[in-house]
Amino acid sequence: MSTDALIRRLAADLRPVDPLRAPQRLALALGLSFLAAAALVLTVFGLRSDLAAGLATGGGAVKLVGGVALAAGGALAACRLSRPAAPPDAAPLALIGLAALFAAGAVAFSDVRSPMGAVLANAPACVWAIWALGLAPLGAALLALRAGAATRPRAAGAVAGVAAGGVSALAYALSCPADDPLFVAVAYGGAILALAALGALAGPRALRW
Repeated sequence: MSTDALIRRLAADLRPVDPLRAPQRLALALGLSFLAAAALVLTVFGLRSDLAAGLATGGGAVKLVGGVALAAGGALAACRLSRPAAPPDAAPLALIGLAALFAAGAVAFSDVRSPMGAVLANAPACVWAIWALGLAPLGAALLALRAGAATRPRAAGAVAGVAAGGVSALAYALSCPADDPLFVAVAYGGAILALAALGALAGPRALRW
């Protein structure tokens, strides 16, 4: 068979790819991951008795608003990066930036401040819990993104880690009683950054095509 004939044969088998396939899979993966993580948190740690009151504080608001913004921003950015040569979009970065600014503002203007020594002493357990809860959402997100064609897999993996961190942070907040904004920014932020780093390391292998 000649080269031209082979090319024509291969081209005849091409099928259009649904551009919504990867976003739909990612949304389903993160949604189911949140439900699974929330169920695990409630089973192991139990529901926080003053959850509504806690979310009304500065640190509680950072957990809620920051978690939603990071999950949504990371997911949107991952969806964009799952398409080759996708045009730039400022919306995902705006959501991630909003979460960072909101956390910084809550820390700066809160009347409740923990000494940095106490924060650093108590944060590792929280970081570990959120990071561990985020492993399954990260794996599910990377698996969902394989339906796309990421040309920047390291970046796609990093923002998938941000999305997974937002999901796990929201689930852990159902039980976590710590509302000091400085503690939340350090512990929750540290766990999400660790998941983003893990996603960046796993992206080139997981999203290879």
